[in-house]
Amino acid sequence: MFRFIPKALLPIYATAFFFSLFINVLSLAVPLHMLQIFDRVLTGRSEATLIFVTLAALVALTVMGVLEGLRSRLLVRLGNQVDQRMGDPVLKTMFTPKGLPGTPGYERGAADLNAVKSFLGGTGIFAFFDLPWLPIYLAVTFLLHPVIGMVSTAGAVLLFALLFVNESLTRRAARDAAVSASQAATILRTAQRNVHAVSAMGMLPDIVNRWQRSGNLDLALETRVHNRTGLSAAMTKSLRMGLQAVILSVGAVLVIANEITAGVMIVGSIMMGKALQPLDLILAGWRQFQEARLAAGRLNQNLPKQDRDTHPVPMDQLSQGQTPSLPQDMVLSSSTTSATSGLQVHGLHLHLHDRPILTDINLSLAPSQNHGQKHGQIMALVGPSGAGKTTLADTLVGLHPPKSGLLKLDGHDLTNLNDTQRTALIGYLPQDVELLPATVGQNIGRMSDEDAEGIVAAAQAAGAHDLILRLPQGYDTPVAPRAVNLSAGQRQRIALARALYGNPRLLVLDEPDANLDDAGRQALAQAITAARGKGNLILLISHRPWILKMADTVIQLENGKIKTPQTQ
Repeated sequence: MFRFIPKALLPIYATAFFFSLFINVLSLAVPLHMLQIFDRVLTGRSEATLIFVTLAALVALTVMGVLEGLRSRLLVRLGNQVDQRMGDPVLKTMFTPKGLPGTPGYERGAADLNAVKSFLGGTGIFAFFDLPWLPIYLAVTFLLHPVIGMVSTAGAVLLFALLFVNESLTRRAARDAAVSASQAATILRTAQRNVHAVSAMGMLPDIVNRWQRSGNLDLALETRVHNRTGLSAAMTKSLRMGLQAVILSVGAVLVIANEITAGVMIVGSIMMGKALQPLDLILAGWRQFQEARLAAGRLNQNLPKQDRDTHPVPMDQLSQGQTPSLPQDMVLSSSTTSATSGLQVHGLHLHLHDRPILTDINLSLAPSQNHGQKHGQIMALVGPSGAGKTTLADTLVGLHPPKSGLLKLDGHDLTNLNDTQRTALIGYLPQDVELLPATVGQNIGRMSDEDAEGIVAAAQAAGAHDLILRLPQGYDTPVAPRAVNLSAGQRQRIALARALYGNPRLLVLDEPDANLDDAGRQALAQAITAARGKGNLILLISHRPWILKMADTVIQLENGKIKTPQTQ
C-alpha cells in the first residue's frame, strides 16, 4: 500500500516516523516514574525525590503530548496532500473515454482514494509507526529481569502468530466481500443510468432479483469477515489479559525469591503491555487496513494507464436542428387518425416540471392488410432539436405519465402496464445505449438467460449473432462496467437485439443507427424490415434519409406539437 504514496511525500512520512521514536521513548516516563516511587520514594520516604521524579515525568509527558499532536496534524495534512496530488490522475482515469481499447473504466477510483487517504492520514497508521519500537520495550523488560523479558517476548511471538492467522483467515474473505459489494453497487448504478430501457421493457424485477442475490452474497461474505475478525479480536483480548496475569504471577514469584522488587514487578507488567500495544492496535484496525490495502492495489493497477493517449470513438455526426424536406404525402396531420387496433394516441398532453412539453398529440399506427395478412407499419418521427421527439417516444413506452390523453396499444393502456406486459409488448432502443453488468446473453434476454432460443433468435434478427460468437465467451461473455470491453457498434447491435427480444408488438428506436458502420446499418435495415413483416409496429426517431425512406408515415414535431402541413 505504501507504494501508492507519492515519492515527494515520503520524507514527510519519514519525519512522522522519526517523531514516533521520541514519543515512544518519552512514554517510558510513566513506568519509570512508578518504579522510582516504589523503589525509592516509598522505601526512603523522600518527598524531594517524589517531587523531582513527578516533575520529570510531567515534563516528559507534556513533550510527548505535543509531539503526538504534531504527528497527528502532520499525518492529517499528509492525507490531504495524498488526496490533492493523486486526485487529478485518479479522476482523469475515472473519466477516461469509455469504449476505447485499453481504457480502464475505473469507476470506484474516488472511493479507493478516500479509503487510502483515511488510513494514511488517520490513527490507523500509528500502530505501524510504533511497531518498530517493540524490540526496545522488550529489551527494557530483559533489563528488569531475564525471566520477565522471556515471558514478554513469548507473548509478542504469540500475538504475531495470531496476526498472521488473522491475515490468512480474512484476506481472501475481505477481497471477495469488496468485489461482491462492488458488483452489487455496479448493478444499481448501471440500472439507474439505464433507467429508460429498464423501465420501458419491464426489466426491473430481474434487476431487483439480481441485486438481492448479490446483496445476500455480500451479507454472507461480510458475516464471514466479521466472524473471523471478531474471533481474532476476542483471542487477542484474552491472550493479552492472560499475559498480564502471567507476568504478574512470574513477577510475584521473583519478588518472593528476592530477585526483584514489587516496583519492578508492576513496571514489568506495564512494559509488556506497552510492547504489545502496537500489535493489539493493528489487530483492532485490521479491517480498515485491509480495505486501504485493497484500494491501494486497485489504484496502483489502474493509475499507470491514465496517461495513455486516447482518441474519441469516431461517430457519424447527427444532424441537429435540421429537418429534411419531406414528400407531402408522407406527412401525417394531427387530424389524421383512426384504427381500432395497433397504437392509438389521442389528446396527449404532457407537462414536466410544470411546463408543457407535448400538446394535443393525436396519431395512430396500425397494421395494414395485404392479401388477408396483417403487415406492420413504420412511423418516423422528425423535427428540430428540442421539439419533443424523444420525450414523445419515452411517453409512449410509459416513462412519462401524461397529464391527459389516451395511449393504447391493441387495447392495452400504455400508462398502466405491468412489467410482464411491458416485456411482451414493448421493445425499446434508447438514444444513449448502455448495457447492464451481466452476460451478453442476459442483456439480450432482459436480464434473464432462461430463453436461450429466444435470445439467439433476437441476436440473429439484429444481425448480431456472428458478432457475438466472435466474443471471447460468446453469449456468456460478461459485460464489464460501462461495457468497456465492447465497442460502441457492438453495444448498439446488442441493444438492438435486446429491443427485438420476444418479438414485441411495438418497437421504439431512437437514433438506431448511431455508432453503426455500413454492415451494422445494413443489419439494422434488415431487422426493421423483418419486424414489419411479422406485423410489428415500429416508431423511428431519425433524420437519416435512408431510414426515412423505409417509413410508411412521417410525423413532424415542432415545439411539442404535430406540425400540420401547409395547404398549397
